[in-house]
Amino acid sequence: MGGPGGAAIGAGAGSLAGSAWAGQPEAKLITEGITQADVTKLVEAGLVEQKGWFEQALDGVYKVLILTAVGLGIWAFWPAIYAKILHRKAIRNVGSSGQDGASGS
Repeated sequence: MGGPGGAAIGAGAGSLAGSAWAGQPEAKLITEGITQADVTKLVEAGLVEQKGWFEQALDGVYKVLILTAVGLGIWAFWPAIYAKILHRKAIRNVGSSGQDGASGS
């Protein structure tokens, strides 16, 4: 596997990667952040913001729980709101019919 051929390929790949790496501004920022041990530069580069699959799944569970709580709130309070609407409508209908609801002779 090793030998002069492997060394030549490795040297060429390293040189190519180095020249490509030098042309990227975020790569320079990452390199400066690592060499200077500056956490703010790493945060700017976005390395700290990456989440694993567990954190992403947990965020999804939180979103589902929030949507479920909102749905439960609507489901619980809708009958009271609808009853209030129907009550107002019934009062308007009784008031506009001209009858007071008493049966008289």
